[in-house]
Amino acid sequence: MPLFWLSIAFLGGLLLGAALPPLRLFPAAAAGGLLVAAFFERRMAQGSLRFPWYPSWRELSHLPLAVVLAALCLGVLRYQAADSTGRPLTENDLAWYNGRGEVRLEGVVQEMPVVGDSSISLVVSVDQVTPLAEGQPQGAPLPVRGLAVAYVQLGGDWHYGDRIQLTGLPEEPEIEGAPFYHDALARQGIYTTLGFTQARLVARSQGSWLLSTVYNFRAVADRTIAHLLPQPESGLLAGILLGDDTALPENVSKAFRATGITHIIAVSGFNVAIVSGLFVKLLGRLLRARYAVPLAALAVAGYTLLTGASPSVVRAAVMGGIGMVGPLLGRQQVGVNSLAFTAGVMCLFNPNLPWDLSFQLSFGATLGLVLFADPLQGLFVRVAERWLPPATALRLSGPVGEFFLFTLAAQIFTLPITALSFQQVSLAALLANPLVLPVQPYAMILGGVALLLGLVYLPLGQLAAWLCYPLLTYTIRAAEGLAHFQNSLLNVGALSSPLVVLYFGGLVVMRVGLPVLRAQRAPTEVVSPIRRLLQSAFKPAVILGVTGLLAVVLWRAAFSAPDGRLHLDVLNLTGGPALLVRTPGGQAWLVNGAAESGLLADALGRRLPLFTTRLDGLVVTAKRPAAVLTALDNLDDKYMPAACGMSAQITASKALQRFWQQLYDAGVRCASFEESPLFDLGGGAALRILADGKNGTALWLEHGSFHVLIPGGVPPDEMGEPPAGLSLLVLSPDDLVNMGPAVWASTFQPQSVLFTGGNPPLLEWIALDDYEWVSFQTDGSRYWVEGEKR
Repeated sequence: MPLFWLSIAFLGGLLLGAALPPLRLFPAAAAGGLLVAAFFERRMAQGSLRFPWYPSWRELSHLPLAVVLAALCLGVLRYQAADSTGRPLTENDLAWYNGRGEVRLEGVVQEMPVVGDSSISLVVSVDQVTPLAEGQPQGAPLPVRGLAVAYVQLGGDWHYGDRIQLTGLPEEPEIEGAPFYHDALARQGIYTTLGFTQARLVARSQGSWLLSTVYNFRAVADRTIAHLLPQPESGLLAGILLGDDTALPENVSKAFRATGITHIIAVSGFNVAIVSGLFVKLLGRLLRARYAVPLAALAVAGYTLLTGASPSVVRAAVMGGIGMVGPLLGRQQVGVNSLAFTAGVMCLFNPNLPWDLSFQLSFGATLGLVLFADPLQGLFVRVAERWLPPATALRLSGPVGEFFLFTLAAQIFTLPITALSFQQVSLAALLANPLVLPVQPYAMILGGVALLLGLVYLPLGQLAAWLCYPLLTYTIRAAEGLAHFQNSLLNVGALSSPLVVLYFGGLVVMRVGLPVLRAQRAPTEVVSPIRRLLQSAFKPAVILGVTGLLAVVLWRAAFSAPDGRLHLDVLNLTGGPALLVRTPGGQAWLVNGAAESGLLADALGRRLPLFTTRLDGLVVTAKRPAAVLTALDNLDDKYMPAACGMSAQITASKALQRFWQQLYDAGVRCASFEESPLFDLGGGAALRILADGKNGTALWLEHGSFHVLIPGGVPPDEMGEPPAGLSLLVLSPDDLVNMGPAVWASTFQPQSVLFTGGNPPLLEWIALDDYEWVSFQTDGSRYWVEGEKR
């Protein structure tokens, strides 16, 4: 208990330090005086009748009260010593240059670059600044200190430890619609951002060799996962294993947030418990405990670095390490003590953590488990024994506790935190967590095995990836299905502080009344699936489970196999639309793309056959090519086309140069529409270029008697004479500038019209804005239409 009281006092001091004005050295002097007073405290208290409570305090804490108060003062001192908000800025502070014009900065990349849909973000430790006037340096570089987030163009080969030169306008961090962005960066000591700045490499390998090794391994692991599985499953597995949710498409992330299961893609205590349990189990079979435990602790530390060392992972790693090492020292881990000590140690290094949302959620969830997991499981046993035999009730308490009650215990403490932060509560979380949590240990284990095998030899990891695929798909579909329910999110508005205090007071009263309802056995360990998997590898149930997973994969491959029809999928994506043509023979051609590579990869991953690793062809027209090329550039070589056709009207740009370089490196020749106006798609399908000019590119798609015209902004008089018998006309708002809707309909007399904007001029037209996608299927004579409503 001494560590508990010291940790709680230190954390309370941090909160007090944030509320008080700057006290300079007073907290340090007070702490020193209190430590001196601690030597005389017991004698003074025993000789006075004014402190009848003192013996009870010493029995509870075994510490002098002065020592605890000294820890409180040290907490105040630690926070105010690290707080720089009240300190006046000078020319040696990077934030001093915010909003003062263009500058040239030089520094070292401090973290692994984050690749987004439109830019790459770099956290740079800046040590030099040169003010610029009309692009010219104003004097010699000045020494400066500070961190900045720089957003640079896609395509650059940036790494942790690179020394780079940045030219841009420093600004205070601010993003419209993201009120927490400024505070989140400030807690990391970042007070400057540079948007879409110019960057130049100065030198490589200027950082820690250890972090460079870890980040390079993580980059290789990310690429391996992307090759093992399609999107969005690969993005989910990267989140589960590495805590990297940047590859997860935004529509899937939104579904996870709406259903309250974002903790699955944020590496936390759940993942660390599985990793530590796995290593302890494996190493325990080979080595003695005094050797196995330290090695397992090192493995957990390496995994913590690999996942980015977020507050939730560090908290779980420290608590896991205490739990592993404690028994070797003859000490048993007590949940509340370990949690308080872990929080105190973390906040000693980063005093801003108490205001970090990730830390709050991790700390609250763990506290809920420590305080309420056992009582809730005991309550379940008591209630279940009314209708079931005691032995059956005890057996059921394991899975019910692991997959429902423990989640409920964690949500009890995180509910007010999420309500205060986001002003909304997920009602679907109570149903989503019991549905998806049971499969997560198996998904993590199989995904980890697939990654390790894939790092050795990619085809070797593919089998384990196929076994993991159904579990990941199930998780995504469950989240998306529940997210579509109406009122799955309850808006609670701005909560008052007294209401939150009253809520936690009610939890304290509830906890006092629940200890008598304790289960007769300890809750099932979260790592029990690992033990079952290792010890029961050849049991019939496991064999049936593996067979079932393979059956799901085979059925998925069968459903996406060529069916003798032409499929035209019009995808409603940002910067689109994109057209995916799947021919009767199984070829896949993409016409244009989207501004966001994540959404494009998600759409392709859901529609292409499971084992598809590349496109058969790509066609890029003259309309909005910059957004299309940016997204295709960010897809890397996951869907590299075997053939390519491109409009000659596309102007030269860096995005175009990077794209050409990718095609050249892959041995793909890109022909212009002048060179190749007709593309044989296979299976009797063909794509013809009717016109390619400054207004756009007109396309004609045909398969048997099914004909599709896509004007692409080209006036009808520039198309020549399109073939007769139009089945589908795909019009954009740009096309209506050239000709009115009634004239288009009367001139071409199409059977169906798909309008790629909103509010179609004619009621019978299909508006793509009302759908996520619209698909046309044809056997060459008849065609069918289906779509998914927004």
